[in-house]
Amino acid sequence: MERLKCYIILFLMVAGSTNIKAAFKSNIYTAYISNNMAQWERIIIEMNLQKVNNNDFVLELLNYQYGYIAWCLENGKDDLARQYLDQGEKNLQIKKP
Repeated sequence: MERLKCYIILFLMVAGSTNIKAAFKSNIYTAYISNNMAQWERIIIEMNLQKVNNNDFVLELLNYQYGYIAWCLENGKDDLARQYLDQGEKNLQIKKP
């Protein structure tokens, strides 16, 4: 019985983090196809505030930051690109178990 409880808790933890990532992925896609970079930036900010201890989540965030940095550079927003580049470098230093 105790083992079953552990499995259920583990399943709920994994399912919860997967739902968070899926929601961000869907929102980023919507921002991308509608060329809504303000929404893209809000998603990055929201993801940065999450306390998710998951390598996949951090990798997804870095991918979104990479895309946003490229857009900033293309549109002459070098200071904003530098800000997100620094933030991305900090995220690269996060070591997850």
